[in-house]
Amino acid sequence: MVNRDGEETIWPDTENEAETISGKFAANEVDNIMFFFNKPPKWNEQVQAFVLNFNGRVDKASVKNF
Repeated sequence: MVNRDGEETIWPDTENEAETISGKFAANEVDNIMFFFNKPPKWNEQVQAFVLNFNGRVDKASVKNF
């Protein structure tokens, strides 16, 4: 695990539910938890499908891209 300053931190190995990631989240103690979200696809009227801009990294359409 890496903190917001880029320094390595060790998450304790514990049997105590209150000290686990899900336990901390349930108790609203999210100071050391970072959240990441995927960019959602947008509907394209021209191709009648959901699309994402891969900035030239993808050259063929694929169901696997979603």
